[in-house]
Amino acid sequence: MAFRIFSAIVAALLVIGFIWPVLIKLKEVALFVVAAIGIAMMLWESWETVREKDE
Repeated sequence: MAFRIFSAIVAALLVIGFIWPVLIKLKEVALFVVAAIGIAMMLWESWETVREKDE
């Protein structure tokens, strides 16, 4: 369980760190919206994975 939480946090930080410089440089509102939706979907899926029972 702890490994799942750790890996979800690391994955979220890596994706945000990868996308953030592009968002700052281009300053497009549509790009911000699409990136925010994508990050929200990734975080939701990570949350669902962390909450499911171990096999």
